[in-house]
Parts: sequence; structure tokens; C-alpha cells
Amino acid sequence: YRFYPKIRKFKYRVFSLFMNLEDLENLEKKTRLFSINKFNLFSFFYKDHSEEPYDNPLYWAKKILDSKNLYKKKDRIFILCYPRILGYVFNPLTTYFCITPNNKIKAIIYEVHNTFGDRHSYVTKYSHLNEKADKVFHVSPFFNIEGEYEFDTILKNKSLKIVINYYK
Repeated sequence: YRFYPKIRKFKYRVFSLFMNLEDLENLEKKTRLFSINKFNLFSFFYKDHSEEPYDNPLYWAKKILDSKNLYKKKDRIFILCYPRILGYVFNPLTTYFCITPNNKIKAIIYEVHNTFGDRHSYVTKYSHLNEKADKVFHVSPFFNIEGEYEFDTILKNKSLKIVINYYK
């Protein structure tokens, strides 16, 4: 919900991909409709999800998580993202999940992209409580950089729910 300047409810059902970043090449081999770093019906471009030199985002995510002592060698990194569809990309949020060998979420990176081409990552140590982070990044032209976000993410069986509340 947004309560200012008018009450608005935003609820989106969107098409996104949830993939093991270590298994991208195998996914590409399994279907002709999906490609990595080249045009297709559905494409995953490294430059949409990593920094220069645009390596596999797996390395970027491991580096970020490792710098916060949130990654171990046997952990797996999954990504939830919007693919390019026929070359068009809309990527407001990319979410990385660090998952332990016993299939528990250890940490989450919420990478926010704005319309100005900027990116900012909020790294949270996952718990079953809502994670909070100060807003430090300009996302909307309607709001100043103030307040905080509350992240609520639930990954259960084959269902994933991400709720981001903004408080000012």
C-alpha cells in the first residue's frame, strides 16, 4: 500500500525466473527459448545483473555475501529476476538467495534498480522476522531519500513471496 499522496495498493503478478546461478549453462541447453547473453524469446544478460566486467552474477553475489561473512563454500546462490523478453528488460528488483546445503535461506541480497540506471543492494542476514534497512537510494521521483524498507520474504515448497514495505 502507499498512503501518500493518495492511498494506492500495488500488487503485481509478474513473470520472473528463479534459477540456481551455478546451473545457468545447463538451463540454456535444456530449452531453445532461453539464452544467456544473446537475443531470444527469454534472455538472461550478465550486464543486467552484475557490474563490469559483467561476469556471471554468481561471482558478484558470492563476493558481496563473503564480505559480510554470509557465504560458505557449500552454499548455493539462487537468483529471482526478470528476464529480457524479446530483448526488452524491465528490472526494478533482483533478489539473490544464499541457501545452505540443508535448503535453508541464510542471506538475501535485494538489488534495487531505478529509472536513472543506478543500483543499490540491501544485504540481509535472513531470519523469519522481517528485515529492515534504511532507504539510502533514490528509487521514485515522488519520494525523497528518507525512511526505511521492511523486507518480508517467504520461500516455502514451490512458493515464493516477497513483500517490501516502505515507511517514512
